[in-house]
Parts: sequence; structure tokens; C-alpha cells
Amino acid sequence: MKKTESEKSPESPSVAPLPVKDTGRVENGGAQNESQETNPTPQFISISTRLPRVNNRSHKRYLVKWRIAIVYEGGTGKKTFHGRVNEISMGGLSIHCDHNVFHEGKVILLLALPPLNAGGREKILEITCRMNYTILSKQLFRIGLEFVQFREGEKRLLEERLEISNAGGISYMDA
Repeated sequence: MKKTESEKSPESPSVAPLPVKDTGRVENGGAQNESQETNPTPQFISISTRLPRVNNRSHKRYLVKWRIAIVYEGGTGKKTFHGRVNEISMGGLSIHCDHNVFHEGKVILLLALPPLNAGGREKILEITCRMNYTILSKQLFRIGLEFVQFREGEKRLLEERLEISNAGGISYMDA
């Protein structure tokens, strides 16, 4: 029996047997012998449970591993936590951090842009952000930050750096 493309697909997450009874007819030199029955073979159909992925994001995402620090005023003074960027866009970023950090107010993000040339110095951007989420992801916490305000000229600098950071501005959201 020839399989359809959906039956062959390795991406099909679930396959359910469909009970089908074989008629038991076997050709015997041009004559049909209905007394001989074969064992019924279950037939399979593929049912996809995967929903289509819709990209509603307004900015391209870039995978970078730049250093960051989050600074905010806590009950006992300033608190600083260090981590690395997981992914970034012009609207915000997600970071990985060793600490379960969440602050309801605005925080200052210090983002270290690596040097463009060997021996150069990294450029530190200071961006006011709002925390959107903190979740445990493997052994680290993933924190989502939305950019609220940049210092003068730093938004353009970040945009330029993102365009050259991933092989000429090719982001993983481009398809």
C-alpha cells in the first residue's frame, strides 16, 4: 500500500491507528477465493497537532552573548546583578542570570557592546527598562526586559551594532 506524504512525515507528532478490516479476497490465478482471509493490517493516518507559528513581533531577534548588568534601587540601597544576553531586539531582550531577579519598577540595564576590533574597548550602553518576566530555564533564570528609554544616540548605536553582529544583520527570525 502506498503511503501519502502526511504518513511519511517525520514531523507528525501523533499517529493514530485506524481500524480497517481487510476484505480477505486473495487473487488466485484470476479467480477470487473468498474462503481465504488474510490478517487485517492496521492502517495509520497522521493527525497534526502542531499549530501554525505566527510571528507577531515587531522587531527582528538576534542571538548574541553580550555581558549585562541590571541595577535598581532596593530596600537596602542599589542592587546589581550580572548576566548575559540570550536574545535581543530593538524592543527589548532576554537575559540569563544566576539570580531570581524581579523588580516591579524600572531598572537600569548596562549593556556591554563588544569591541569591533581586536584590542578595542567595549562600549557600555545605559538603558532604562521594565521587567516583564523571570522564569527558571535549566540552571539559570531567564529575564525578559522591555526597553523604555535610551540615552541620547545609544539607540542608533545599538541598531547599527545589531545589523553587523550576526553575519551582516541576518537574524534568526528572518526566513
